[in-house]
Amino acid sequence: MFKGHVQRPRISPDSDILAANNLIYVAHLLGTQFSETVFAQLKESDMWARGGADKVIEEVESKEAAAADRSFRSWLDDIDHRARDAWRSYKARTGQRNQRSTSATKVKIVQAGSL
Repeated sequence: MFKGHVQRPRISPDSDILAANNLIYVAHLLGTQFSETVFAQLKESDMWARGGADKVIEEVESKEAAAADRSFRSWLDDIDHRARDAWRSYKARTGQRNQRSTSATKVKIVQAGSL
């Protein structure tokens, strides 16, 4: 081996052919799996058909930002529910929530024999 030579692992014999011809692996096709969906998948992965690299980058970044925003909102919602549950639990444990203050739950107490 020459000094400075790094031996790379061989993935498959096809990878050597692709590298020798400056090609990029897109999809592995078997003769039995070839159908019209292959063309749809290839078109979806074609950056130029989607408006170029800049447009694809904008799409990916907007999807990532939307996912991060959904995750943050979900986290805030979870924290809000936990805080409200903790507050109700605190009020109940300290005796501040034993009586409901709605007018529908008020009961008139009548002494026995005064009816």
